Amino acid sequence: MVRAVIRVSGIVQGVGFRYAVRARARSAGVTGYVKNNEDNTVEIVAEGAKTLIESFIRDIRSVGEPVAVGDIQVSYQEATGEFERFDVMAGDLRTELIEGFGAEHLLSERSLKNQDQMLDGQQKMFDKWDQTTSEVRNSRTTWGDMTERRFQRVEDEIGMIKEKIGL
Repeated sequence: MVRAVIRVSGIVQGVGFRYAVRARARSAGVTGYVKNNEDNTVEIVAEGAKTLIESFIRDIRSVGEPVAVGDIQVSYQEATGEFERFDVMAGDLRTELIEGFGAEHLLSERSLKNQDQMLDGQQKMFDKWDQTTSEVRNSRTTWGDMTERRFQRVEDEIGMIKEKIGL
C-alpha cells in the first residue's frame, strides 16, 4: 500500500473535476480525498496498491471536457490507512453550490449531446427502413406485374396450342 499526493493543474476547478476524480477513485478501489487549492490546482491524496494508484493517475489524465488536465505532479509516501473511502473535500458553500450546479449542467449538456447523437443514429436507421420498405413495395409491384405478364403469355400460348390441335 502506498499514498500518492497528487497535484493537478489546468482547467480543473469549477468544471466538476473533483467529482469525476471521486467516481474514478471509487471505481478503482482507491481511498483518500480530492480538494481545490487556493492556487487553482487540485490536490488528490490517494491510498491503495501501487498498481491501482498508477492506473488511477492514468485514468484522471483522461477526464474529458470541460476539464483540461495540464500537469500532474505525484509524490509517493507510506500509506497511513486513515481513509475508509474516497471523498470530495468541500470548500465554502457558495463555491460548492456554483460548482455543483455547474457540473450538473455540464453533465446535462454532455447527456443532451449524447442523446442528440443517438437520435441522429435512430433517424438514419428509420430513413434506411423507409428506403428498404419502399424498395420492397416497388419490387412487389414489379414482381406482380411480371407474374401477371407471364400468366397472360402462358394463357395466350395455351390458346394457340388449343387452336392448333382443334380444341
